[in-house]
Amino acid sequence: MKDFKKELESEAFITFSDCDPFRHLNNARYIDYFLSAREQQLMEGYQFSLADWGAKGKGWFVTQNLVAYLKPARYAETVVMISRILLFNEYDLHLEMVMLDKKRTGLKSLFWSKFSHIDLTTGKKLEHSKDLKELFNSVCYQEVDLELQSFDRRVEQVRNKYK
Repeated sequence: MKDFKKELESEAFITFSDCDPFRHLNNARYIDYFLSAREQQLMEGYQFSLADWGAKGKGWFVTQNLVAYLKPARYAETVVMISRILLFNEYDLHLEMVMLDKKRTGLKSLFWSKFSHIDLTTGKKLEHSKDLKELFNSVCYQEVDLELQSFDRRVEQVRNKYK
């Protein structure tokens, strides 16, 4: 198995059309920025195309999102997006993403998303293949005392990391 990074990252530019009247990124758009960044990161970091999986009739369906809005992302700002898989099992993935300022000194948002692997033609859950499990195992993020039971406690843990 190829040695892949456990954290992927990219930058995003906050556009005017995605902002509210206060020139802050609209809360609903954070999820779009996170998921778009992840798709780009998968292609660049792992050569893993969600479109190719979709053409095979397989994909991942979002079953849960949690977002903490900590500091506003502002119009015309470039932010850093970091993503990592925290957990996986036979059917599901648990993704974490952070949005930071360009200097990486200010945590703007933390995002958790749970995805279920599905057959796109039937809508039923699919078990991850052996190859997928090996990939996920090789890229699953490890951190001492990683908080996975409480989103709020994890927010505090990540906040302390980027102080």
